[in-house]
Amino acid sequence: MIELFAVPPAEDERFLAAWAADHTSSHTLHRALRDDARHRYVSLPDGPGSGVLLVNAIATLVLLLTLSANMFVTLKTVTTPTLMCAATAATILWSVRVAKREGLVPLRA
Repeated sequence: MIELFAVPPAEDERFLAAWAADHTSSHTLHRALRDDARHRYVSLPDGPGSGVLLVNAIATLVLLLTLSANMFVTLKTVTTPTLMCAATAATILWSVRVAKREGLVPLRA
């Protein structure tokens, strides 16, 4: 889950301490370069989402149980990068949508 935080510059230390106490190490906190940004902090999850890994595991199991070893290796070589590319594209599209909604990037005229 992507979290956006509107924190005034004077509240940085208090916010950082509270965030560190409340969040797991599976998220990384990023700060805006400018102090006048609407949301100066954003928390992003690390690595691919568990949903992507689950879909990859299920696809692997189905291929392994239904195909010969040679065919499995051939198809697995194709399906894993395809799933990861699809997940990456979905993440980028979702991120752009959220950024536009939050006013972080301009809408097209």
